[in-house]
Amino acid sequence: MIDRTSVGVTHQLNAAHAKQIEKNKKRLVSIVKTVIFCGRQNIPLRGHRDDSTYERSEVNLGNFQELLKFWMDAGDDLLVDHLSTAPSNATYRSKTTQNEIIDCCRDFIIKRIVHSVKLSKIFAISCDEATDVSNQFQLPLIIRYVDTASLEVREHFISFLNLDSRPSGQAISSAILEAVKDISLDISQCRY
Repeated sequence: MIDRTSVGVTHQLNAAHAKQIEKNKKRLVSIVKTVIFCGRQNIPLRGHRDDSTYERSEVNLGNFQELLKFWMDAGDDLLVDHLSTAPSNATYRSKTTQNEIIDCCRDFIIKRIVHSVKLSKIFAISCDEATDVSNQFQLPLIIRYVDTASLEVREHFISFLNLDSRPSGQAISSAILEAVKDISLDISQCRY
């Protein structure tokens, strides 16, 4: 006789997997909030000794690592548990993970900006050349539009477009068109 009240192995594995995903999401909350906090306050994440051993309290490890220590000292038991039990390659504290979180935040912000621009139906592009300290030619791409909710003009920096030194007008226009296409805006709605 088959016991129909028992749960299948696949269902049990899926439930365990879903539970682990939720646990990992909760572990990331303090880490992601720390990166966002630093970004909003214009605080650099890393210091001179960011790659050193995290437990060394006599060394300032940089703002990100020190803020995580602050979270733990302030009673974030989930973060304490995570950092004390996670394998050293899964603490989500590395500069690589910080950069990945920054990239996710950037993508989220750009999607929100693009959504607002699409609601506006028209936009303008503003660019001005700049050369960085390594003589790399960069073109800041800025989108300008009217916010339909507040009827205020908004202007948002989207990205730097890296170009060859002394690019031609054709190269600049191609880079702008490609960047606008990459963020899913219709260039036919661009006004000058």
